[in-house]
Amino acid sequence: LETRNKSGVNFKLSEDIIANTKILFPDTESLLIFKYLVKSLSPKRNNVYDIEIASIMIRNKIKEIATVNEKDFKGIEGISVYRI
Repeated sequence: LETRNKSGVNFKLSEDIIANTKILFPDTESLLIFKYLVKSLSPKRNNVYDIEIASIMIRNKIKEIATVNEKDFKGIEGISVYRI
């Protein structure tokens, strides 16, 4: 499987990565978590998307995230952030 990023760089994804990747989606429980986080953190502008990611993480018991934007997840209890 080949894909391109916004810069037009080709990436070939190995079958092993594809076979071992689970795509997570919002559900009723993550929506309740999302509503709580939005109310308690009052995110500004596009930070609401990071809150959605966090709510799905919390729902699925994912406790760590690696990101270039550590501040986007600051203040979200139970999530450890690693800067890349």
